[in-house]
Amino acid sequence: MRVTRAARLDDEKVADAYESGELNRFELNMVNYLKRKVRWPRYTHSDVERIRRDLRMSQAEFGSLLNVTNKTILRWEASDDAIPPMAQIVLCMLDRLGDRVFDLMDAEEDGVLWELGVPDPKPLPKRRVPDRESVPDVFSSDEVKKLHERLDMTRGEFSDLLGVSRATIDKWESGVYPPKGTALNMLKLIWIYGPKIVPNQGS
Repeated sequence: MRVTRAARLDDEKVADAYESGELNRFELNMVNYLKRKVRWPRYTHSDVERIRRDLRMSQAEFGSLLNVTNKTILRWEASDDAIPPMAQIVLCMLDRLGDRVFDLMDAEEDGVLWELGVPDPKPLPKRRVPDRESVPDVFSSDEVKKLHERLDMTRGEFSDLLGVSRATIDKWESGVYPPKGTALNMLKLIWIYGPKIVPNQGS
């Protein structure tokens, strides 16, 4: 059952579809998202500064982590209107995961120094990259389309997952311009681990 069709059903029928296996857990949560029962939290300029200070980072360091300039961080900390939707999603991940966000990243097999006396993190979930493909450094229009097709989502579902407009998806897939910054990071995470890497706002 397509998620968009399920979102038009009443709650009882959606529950029946889930219990019968027509919808999996992610799809059920996506139905709740489309029905606006769950949503990404809205982060303000003061939240950006709070998260950065909680992580004990300078604006330049925070910008480096998010692949944006320190001037961008300065704008985000000065005005709510300056924080784009994709940045809101990444801020949510940092706020909820804290230092565990580094568990999502690739690391050299040797050369990463964990804190003395602390065991190595638990192994990451098995990658969902077909045939162990390498993750693109830059997402071309073909790679965005490939990921979109792999997720078997409509354009609306794909844009909702990424927190961007359908027009942005159209421009990525038509090659008008490539994803950059936080959008590029999100695409890489979903490419590796699938859509479940996106935090569940209902939790």
